[in-house]
Amino acid sequence: MAKEKSKKKKLPVVEFLSANYAPGEGMVFSLASSPANGRKQAFSFASCRDQLLATVRSHITGGSHSTSAYEYGKNPEPDMDKMRLLVARSTMAESAEKTYKDKLFSGKKVLNHYEKLAGWDLSKITTVKWKDGNCWLVTGPKEWILSAPLLSMAALILRVSTKVGPIEFKDEKSLQAWFADKVKNFPNALGSGDTAYIKECAPKFQFVVEQCAKIFPEDPKDNWIADSKIEKGAYFNGNSGIYALCGPERKFVDKEIKARFLDLWNKWRKKE
Repeated sequence: MAKEKSKKKKLPVVEFLSANYAPGEGMVFSLASSPANGRKQAFSFASCRDQLLATVRSHITGGSHSTSAYEYGKNPEPDMDKMRLLVARSTMAESAEKTYKDKLFSGKKVLNHYEKLAGWDLSKITTVKWKDGNCWLVTGPKEWILSAPLLSMAALILRVSTKVGPIEFKDEKSLQAWFADKVKNFPNALGSGDTAYIKECAPKFQFVVEQCAKIFPEDPKDNWIADSKIEKGAYFNGNSGIYALCGPERKFVDKEIKARFLDLWNKWRKKE
């Protein structure tokens, strides 16, 4: 009897916004609503990770902000039970697409590495059909959207993987060695921003995920803070991501979270 042909895996369907612009060679980001709500794109693709953070904050606090492409009450609501991160770039030739995909999936392995250390569920990546370019849906545990620094960290890892990946490692020590090598030897490929972000933040990635329950409040509303609670002299866009949290001299939007972070980090370092 002839073997039955294996069924072709059905790709997840995402309802994209009509206002998306054609992306370039760099990674662009968006978020999606839950499958129960039709798995719809929450805002037009943007290259800046701050748009991810501003969108979740706008949704959580119940109002739009001038720096967000997300219109509260109008755009589809991002899923808050899982991270549903859309990543995309311009259409590529088949060989280039395979290389890019291999790099991206190596970034997913890094997410899985930290998820295992933290005891979270594991993220997965699926290809999404999109007429304007190549697109993937990264579905991960809700912990990644608990706070701005964690969502910022996940997006940073994926972007770095496509710039200078594939990321090769077998444990945390070898992963940190890989990051250090790219910062030292490939700053032009990384870009000045990501070079600074990885240099400052990567050594703290394990600490952040393992101590996240102690660093961040349990209620998302206490993490995605309203304007009235922002630290004086800080701005949500630019002072709420993983770099603002990890840099000891950088201002962070919530001084209590920053103080807890620094206190726990100093204790963590003494144990090493």
